[in-house]
Amino acid sequence: MSYATCETALASQLANVAGFSAGQVSLDDWTPLDRGINPLLVLGYDGFVSEPSTFDAEYLTTWRIAVNVLVRYQRDDQLHTDMVAYRQAIFDRLAAYPRLGTAEDSGIMVSIVTDGEPLTKRATGGALEAIMAGNARYAQEVLHVAIQDEQDYALSG
Repeated sequence: MSYATCETALASQLANVAGFSAGQVSLDDWTPLDRGINPLLVLGYDGFVSEPSTFDAEYLTTWRIAVNVLVRYQRDDQLHTDMVAYRQAIFDRLAAYPRLGTAEDSGIMVSIVTDGEPLTKRATGGALEAIMAGNARYAQEVLHVAIQDEQDYALSG
């Protein structure tokens, strides 16, 4: 499978996370912030690793996708509550659909949140490092998702 196919499958699953819809999941497009979309998930390329599989004529590619979770800032307690809920909902959805809803023979073996980056705080004063969009301030947390994809290749002389 290609990166684009894996990214689209992940976006489709994330659109079904509680609190989100297809219009709140973007493929590397930050402009929905300008329209006041809240909350918003922005998916972006985060690298890959390929290696031979233990099976004949196959290799594994692990595609990494950064899931930027953006929530409009109102108050610290609201932000904490929202981020806890969205983070857990994303974990739960991927645990329930590790193949991202694809067929068993699609190549996607598993998807998992591997790690994350907490809300960014400024070095001085501890205030939230916000993303500004118009008059709105958004807080950002990044979850890194790995999608393992098994592919066949042709053996030739």
